[in-house]
Amino acid sequence: MRLVFQVAAFKPEVTVLADRDNDVEIDDTFEIKATGLVEKASACSMLVCYVKEFKESFVNNVEKTTKLMIPLLRFYFHEAVESLLHLLDYAKLRDDDYVRQMKKYMNKELFKGIEIEPDHVVV
Repeated sequence: MRLVFQVAAFKPEVTVLADRDNDVEIDDTFEIKATGLVEKASACSMLVCYVKEFKESFVNNVEKTTKLMIPLLRFYFHEAVESLLHLLDYAKLRDDDYVRQMKKYMNKELFKGIEIEPDHVVV
């Protein structure tokens, strides 16, 4: 499972392009190197499956997985949203204070993601 976490934690290479001329579209000012993104998406999907299948046995990985998935809310990975409910279910196996901390962290990041979501149909 360590390899799945490593691949899911992959950070894509983003390059800010120099302003070539004043008529450059905003979308053309940066570039994302896509190498590894398919593997990252697959690893995130696998983590969602692990959460669903391992259930209570996954409790020791809940926090690590949550911290890995939350930033993906701003990177258009639907797996992040799909996993949060399941992660909270198994966080409940720990104490109430832990669950409150997880909910607070998740809610804060979810609302940030909603604020920057350009497609209001998604929200």
